[in-house]
Amino acid sequence: MKVTKLYITIISLLCMGSLPMLAQIDGTTKPKPSGSSFGITPSTTGTSIISPKPKPEAERSSAPLREEKTIDMTKNYGFVKPKFDVKPNLSTGGETEMKEEYKRGKYFGDFRSKTKFIKIMCRDHEAVDGDKIRIIINDKIIENSVYLNNGFSVFYYELAPGFNNIEFLALNQGESGPNTAEFAVQDEFGNTIMSNIWNLATGAKASLIIVKE
Repeated sequence: MKVTKLYITIISLLCMGSLPMLAQIDGTTKPKPSGSSFGITPSTTGTSIISPKPKPEAERSSAPLREEKTIDMTKNYGFVKPKFDVKPNLSTGGETEMKEEYKRGKYFGDFRSKTKFIKIMCRDHEAVDGDKIRIIINDKIIENSVYLNNGFSVFYYELAPGFNNIEFLALNQGESGPNTAEFAVQDEFGNTIMSNIWNLATGAKASLIIVKE
């Protein structure tokens, strides 16, 4: 009977001694959870042991290196604005009362010459005020509108055999009438066939005839 109790006591002590050992073995053989880092401890500082790749060139900021300036077209930058104050003279006659002789026109006579062509020169011999004339030869317009300056305007014309009727028609009277001019007609050698002046009202004519022999 005593032997049986002793045996039970020994077995109990052995069982009580083996419990811590089983617990230690159980703790060391516990399976690792899924998603293991294979021994690499995750960082808790927010940094990485792998350097990040640089961004492609297209993803970098496209801001220009310097700010582009725009030009305000409505702003005055100091340039001088050209001023054009030229007013055309559209007057068709001075307001001064015209003498009857200016309205009748002027005939300077007829002349004979063997020249092949003539040289016609005309200018305003008084104040340049916008006088204009038309040159007509044998009812054909040679110069439609000639502005009379203080320098001579020069025109050449080949004469037809026989009569050549040369007319100067006053297109206006400028700013102060009448239409005034000095003119000369020369042959091909520079000899003056005739020269004179006229004073014409608008629409009047100064004329001469050259007969080519």
